[in-house]
Amino acid sequence: MAKKHTSKFRYFCVAALLLALCFGLVTFRLPFWVAALYFGMGLVSLVLYAIDKSSARGGLRRIRELHLLFADTAFGILGGLLGQQLFRHKTQKQLFVVSALALTAFHLLVIFAVIEMTPGPVRSLN
Repeated sequence: MAKKHTSKFRYFCVAALLLALCFGLVTFRLPFWVAALYFGMGLVSLVLYAIDKSSARGGLRRIRELHLLFADTAFGILGGLLGQQLFRHKTQKQLFVVSALALTAFHLLVIFAVIEMTPGPVRSLN
């Protein structure tokens, strides 16, 4: 993927995930704690990417790539995608480009599986 396309790709992935979370919340079929988990872990992942980028610039000890990917997998995908883009970090590594696509697809499946398994609210006309 060319650099310009990966930029749009990450924003597309973030938008898709946010839309899925919003859809689940608006339809009352995604528990609030699931969305909170995505946003909370996203913040953790974003901070990890910021620390790693800062460490890379300063020549300090780095956060292992496996740990960054684990944070993305553990519901931190939103922050991971934003961290890669905002800090221009890990954008040239093919592993992270492919992982971002795979993790986005995985988390979209998780979100929609939870939405599908959760019954909608009973609405009365009273």
